[in-house]
This record gives sequence, structure tokens and C-alpha cells, in this order.
Amino acid sequence: MVMLVRRRVHLPRGQVGRVLRFADGSTARVYRETTVDRRPPVDPCVLVVAFRLRLIRGRRMHRAFEAESLLNTPLFVGFPGYVSKLWCTHDGSGVYRGLYEWDGPQLAQQYAASLWRVLELGSVPGSIRYQVVPGLHRDDVLARERGVDVEWGVEFLGLDGLPSEEGMVSARLRAADGTAEQLPCRFVAGCDGQSSSVRRLVGAEWCGAPYPVEAILADVELGTALEPGVLHVAVGDAGLAFLFALGEGASWRMLATRPADVPPHGPFGQLGEGVPPEEVRRLIRESRLGATIDDVRWSARVPLQHRVAKPFRRGPLFLVGDAAHAHSPAGGQGMNNGILDAVNLGWKLGLAASGDAHERLLESYDQERRRAAHQVLALTHLIFFGEASANPAARLARGVLLPYAAPLLPGLLRRRHVTAAGVRLLSQPFVHYRNSSISRDAEPRATRWPRPGNRLPDAPATIGGRRGRLHELTAAPGIHVLLEPDAPCDPGMLGGQAPNGPVRVHRLVGHPGRGVVAVRPDGYVGFRCGETDDRLGDWLRLVGAVPSAMRDLRRPPNAPQE
Repeated sequence: MVMLVRRRVHLPRGQVGRVLRFADGSTARVYRETTVDRRPPVDPCVLVVAFRLRLIRGRRMHRAFEAESLLNTPLFVGFPGYVSKLWCTHDGSGVYRGLYEWDGPQLAQQYAASLWRVLELGSVPGSIRYQVVPGLHRDDVLARERGVDVEWGVEFLGLDGLPSEEGMVSARLRAADGTAEQLPCRFVAGCDGQSSSVRRLVGAEWCGAPYPVEAILADVELGTALEPGVLHVAVGDAGLAFLFALGEGASWRMLATRPADVPPHGPFGQLGEGVPPEEVRRLIRESRLGATIDDVRWSARVPLQHRVAKPFRRGPLFLVGDAAHAHSPAGGQGMNNGILDAVNLGWKLGLAASGDAHERLLESYDQERRRAAHQVLALTHLIFFGEASANPAARLARGVLLPYAAPLLPGLLRRRHVTAAGVRLLSQPFVHYRNSSISRDAEPRATRWPRPGNRLPDAPATIGGRRGRLHELTAAPGIHVLLEPDAPCDPGMLGGQAPNGPVRVHRLVGHPGRGVVAVRPDGYVGFRCGETDDRLGDWLRLVGAVPSAMRDLRRPPNAPQE
């Protein structure tokens, strides 16, 4: 209960709705996720528990159980070693499952034995089963469930030679035990951070500069009682300081900024050497957070820079995340931007790898994401200038003007439209791909829908008599073709619509017209037109969703090629 009171238990939505497939062929949907604030597991393991309840029959009773099960949270979040749990709906045989991550296989075994006694009271005899798999993180299991193997501790050493006639390159790898390996691959995505080896192979310029400010991280024990469930922030003349009760080596984590002589080739974005305990105490003292430090358990310097690579791609090599752009931590945009890079590139590599080269599709990654990186960098640079810059104007604003405005901030932050505007700004609504080579707006334009290159906004939608939301409809992997009620649909134009193919077609009720919109797997509109004709098929071929051979089958003899 203490963890609940201190708000150290969370219910994230990232995995909710995901369908998991188990070894016996059954499937179940994740309806809840529960995590706790704790350091990363040292000895990770995965625990799977399965059981079938007595007396639970029918849809309403299952829904009631799933809602009531939230009350069971205090029974497990306080167990030693608990990290997270995915709650799964019942499968076709009525079996419920829980997928846990634990720190320590023996601790997981002890929890499972305790849980067994509780489950026996309401479960069908003989239906309770559990399995502990040591050495795995939960996300490793989820990746393998989708057919992806994650190899840890493998170092990328470089490429050998040029791409072969089949378009393959040979990557040189070194495993954690020193074993060398040559791996043939179609593409290489460099997600290897600000000191990227892949970026050097691409030959990309690293445009930008170091910041004359560095971040200091420290895990500390406080001598002053601060409320643990909130983030304590101070913005003053000297810079920025945070204190929050999520330390790994101690109860509290400090993040502060200070002016620094940054080496031009320092380990940017990485943990550097520690700082003296007295320096940590000075930063907290001058921040005026009202806290004192009893003990400094750990500290590190983090040199910062603002840079964007040019270009993000050369041949089969791509740059993703921090390998492509480096930001200050202001606004928390670095990880967001890296995830959006991965989502943008992932669906393009998936379609390109399954067919023709699709050169224009692959070129669009650099067009779209490099422009977005510059926009996000401008935003974070502006925020960081105000928060931490040693510039006299910024110091004047923080040290003299901000104290006069501070009494107004609580009232402003209680206004929902103000906080909503701030959250919306950090969700990057300014990022669009309207100038991309794969964004096509055909005549007559379907002006009721967003322009190609814009995000598809969420809205109510009715399909086949079932009411839902557009974002729910387009959440499944693939390209989603949205047809207005009177729009014709030629299966040949859509590549025959194989059951497991990348194209999913939905006819919307309540959107009068004959138009069509194609939504990309990343949620952006790729094509729109007020009439449904061969131009939709041309766009699907452009992005590799329909084989290029389909074009030749539909063209009359001697027709000009594109």
C-alpha cells in the first residue's frame, strides 16, 4: 500500500490492446499493464501464470472480473523483485494469463508459490500453471513473439565491400564472447547513439555545436523531507535543477545544469566522470529548492550538444535516433524523436525488403525525418536557452523576471486549455510530410480529409454497423485504405488483398462521397482523392504495398511506362 500512496505504481497504456500468441496456439489480448518505479533488474526473468476460473461464464462476468482484478494490485506490487505485469484476457478455453517481469528467478518462484494458494480458492482444479524463464526481459519475449530475436552485447565493426548484385551487404559483428561473425543483410539501421559508427560509414556531416552547458546527474539521500510523489523543479539565475524520488543508487535523483568548458570531441550524451560531493551540494543549495544532502552515492557529468546529420541515408545504410540527431534534454524530445524515426523507417524497410528496391520510398526517410529533426531541434534549443543558458539575457529572465511571474504559474497550470496546449506542443504537431515524394494529393481533392503528409486526426467512425474511432481502426499494422460510401473498390487495384497482406480496406458509413484516403502505417495520410481510380493503385505500388507487376497486368499493350 505504501507504493500506491507514494504513487510509485503506474498503469501505462503502451501494451494495452496488444494480442499475444502463446506456445499452445491460443491468443489473448492485454487489457492492463502494471509497472512500479524501481531500478532496472540485475537478474531478469519472465514469469507466466495461467489459470481458469470457476463460475465465470459469459461476456459480462468476464468483463466484471477484469475490472475487479485491479483491486488485486496491492497483492503483488510490493513483492521483492517485482518489475511489471501484463494482464491478459481469457483465451478461447477461458484461461487467463499474467506475464510478469521479475528481478531474480527465486523471488519469482516464491511469488508464484504464494499466488498458487490464492488462485486455488477460485480456479478449476488442475488449471493453474506457471513457468519461470531466467535470463530474459519481458520485452525480449514480446519481440520473439513477433519473430524478432534480440542479441545483446554484439558490437558492429563495419561493412565488407559494396552491396552485391542481390543488394546484400556483409556486416562484421563481434559477440560478447569475442566471436567474429559475417552477417549478410539487405539494410543496416544505425541506432548506435551520438558516437555512431554507422554515421561514419555513411559519411554524413555532423552539423551543429557543443553546448557551453553540461548536465550533472546524482543519486542522493536528503537530509530534508520533500514530498516524494512530485517533481521538484527550480529555475534560477544559475540554471535548472530537478529532484525526484526515482534514484537507482539512492532514494533521490538530481539533475542540474551548470556552465562548463565542453571538449569538442567529448562523450556527448553519455555518462562521464563524477563530480565532487561538495559540487552536488552546491548545486542544490544554490537552486533554493530548500533541500539538504546527507549523502551522495553516485554522480556523473553529461556533456551536451545540438547536431543533425546530413544525410540520414546512403545506399543500404540508415541513421536513426541519436545517431541522426542530438538534442538537449529540454522538453524530453530526444527519445520521442528517435521512436518516430524508427516508426517512419520501419514500415518502409518492411515493404522494401519484401519486393523491389522501391528507391523513392527509401529516399523519403531522409526527406521526412531530417526536416522533422531540424524542427524539433529548434524547439528544444529554444527551451534549453531559457532554462539553462549562460547568456546574460537568459540569466536576467530567470533571475529577475521569472520570480515576478512565478505566483501566476499555479493558476495558469490549473487551466486545462493551457496545459493541453503545452502537451500538444511537445507532441510535435508541427511535424508533417507534405513535401515528401510519397505524399500524393490527386484531383479532385477530397478536402474533407487531411492533406497527404499530415497526421490522421482521431474521429468517430462507423464500419459495417460497428461504431468506433479512426485511430482504433488504423492501429493494426499495415496501410489502411478508407473508402467513402459510394467509392468503387477494384480488388485488382489493391493487389488482390491477401489476408496477411499489407493493405487493409475499410468502407466508412457517414462520410458521404466517392473519395478515398490511404493512411500509412505510421498514422500519416499518404494519398487522398475525391474519386477512386487507378491512381490509388499507382500510389500503393509506389510505396511497395502492391507488387509492381500488378501495374503491367492492368496496362494495355504498348502503354507508356511511368
